[in-house]
Amino acid sequence: MPLATEKFVFEVNSNDLANRKITSAPIIIGGFPWKLAAWKKTGSSQYLALELFCNPDSLNNIWSCTADVKFTIGVIVGDHQIEPDEKVFENQKFESTKKSIVYDQVMLWENYINPENGFVSTNNSSIFNAFITIRSDFGITKDAFYEMKKRWEETADGVVVIDDKRIKVNKGFLSFNSTYFHTLFNGGFAEQLSDEIHLNDVEYNAFVEMLDVLIDARRQKKPITEHNVASLLQMADMYDIKPLVSDCVDFLLNTSNVDLYEKLRLSAVYGLSAVQEKCLQSMTNLDSIVKFAKSPSFNDLPIDTQLLILYRILEHIN
Repeated sequence: MPLATEKFVFEVNSNDLANRKITSAPIIIGGFPWKLAAWKKTGSSQYLALELFCNPDSLNNIWSCTADVKFTIGVIVGDHQIEPDEKVFENQKFESTKKSIVYDQVMLWENYINPENGFVSTNNSSIFNAFITIRSDFGITKDAFYEMKKRWEETADGVVVIDDKRIKVNKGFLSFNSTYFHTLFNGGFAEQLSDEIHLNDVEYNAFVEMLDVLIDARRQKKPITEHNVASLLQMADMYDIKPLVSDCVDFLLNTSNVDLYEKLRLSAVYGLSAVQEKCLQSMTNLDSIVKFAKSPSFNDLPIDTQLLILYRILEHIN
């Protein structure tokens, strides 16, 4: 059974490739950092070339990884991308003395840039794909999120269906964190005996994000940020996930990346008294409070919150 399987997608500009080798940012697959590079190989003939790196920046030699790698290049047909003939490298061993594999004659450069072949889009964009299947590894310390995701897959005993998309879940884990799911799975409802639960009025991506944040207890790979805190609070409120609410409150109390209006709005919507209290305590300058009260966003706050801010103005005047 593979230890990990994932598709690495690298988009580049073909004009840039003509002048230099371009290397992607790293992504983590199976606990290892991977990079993909592309360039024009020159010589008696010119070719498109690809190189895949495993753990490229490591200085130590106490690691190795054996993987199957499949390269493809996206072909643009109309508005759609398809994947043409593939090149497979099986049982490739990566280690400190051999950190990469090179596919140095993917195709003739003239065939690659020929617009009739569809490898380059009208905006000069190309898509290179590497499908990586890790068969064995040694010496890598996998992060907690990777291990928990793997364990989640292995112990899944149910499926949540949202918009016809299926998500493997662990009923015990959901029940432990969520009063809603505890009641659903243990309260004598039909879902208690079913392996498949259909959820409505929830976005698929928001639910997956919520699961990943819950799984990653150490917040190493899926932290709470200014970009997902509102969605996470919505999920936590919908499914009564008190530990997640508490984590979101801690984030809002300690971050400066969420503005005052958003903190006040979220505290009013989800009853976050500690967040609202800190926001009000931060209003120590009369001019700044008045400026905030005159801003367009002020009128979007609940009337009770508006009144609290007006009281703060009166306190400063008196």
